[in-house]
Amino acid sequence: MLSRVYNLAIEVGKADSNPCQRVKKFKLDNERYRFLTPTEEADLMSWLVGPREHLHPMVIVALGLGLRKQEQLKLRRDQVDFFRNVVVASRTKGKRNREIPMDVLDDRVKPILCELCENKKADEFVFVNPKTKKPYTDIKRAFGTACDLAELRNLEWHDLRATFCTRLAIAGYDAFTIKALMGHRDMKTTERYIRAHRLTRQVALVEKNVHKLATNEIRPPVLAAVSN
Repeated sequence: MLSRVYNLAIEVGKADSNPCQRVKKFKLDNERYRFLTPTEEADLMSWLVGPREHLHPMVIVALGLGLRKQEQLKLRRDQVDFFRNVVVASRTKGKRNREIPMDVLDDRVKPILCELCENKKADEFVFVNPKTKKPYTDIKRAFGTACDLAELRNLEWHDLRATFCTRLAIAGYDAFTIKALMGHRDMKTTERYIRAHRLTRQVALVEKNVHKLATNEIRPPVLAAVSN
């Protein structure tokens, strides 16, 4: 944060250099891996009502397209191409546009976008706060409340994007396709999600087999009467 302050000061002519550049930064642990199970998704959706009903379509789109939060909040009408059935993510973290089919995972996405984009001009935002008539700047508080009510621990908005990636792997998409849809610059990032999914699946299979062995009662052989 201090480094960012110095960079801003340099831009406005209040500083000549950034002394923080000489300080070695801690390595960021960005290998967080948390995703929604179908049961958790149902629990979360049940609380997206009333004061949080605006999150209902936003969560479905997030799970169905895997957009980063700011990509989604800043999504404009001209980025939603119903003719080609794709959403174009622009001004992305990787500085490259990418296209995600609306129905790549979830058939609910297209009808929701049709409703949200109805009668909107090309440069208007898709997700608009009905109270302020302006695009949402953040939805952290409302989403956090919904997670608390649904008793979903350690869940963040970015985990919806991880869920999208995980479900692509479950659906059988190859790594290169997943990388393109996610907008990852490095295949290592994509492989991390796929590897974690495979490990989770392997652990589930092992637990299932162990449970099966543990519940199968081993019975002693039954003596049979044999006539002479």
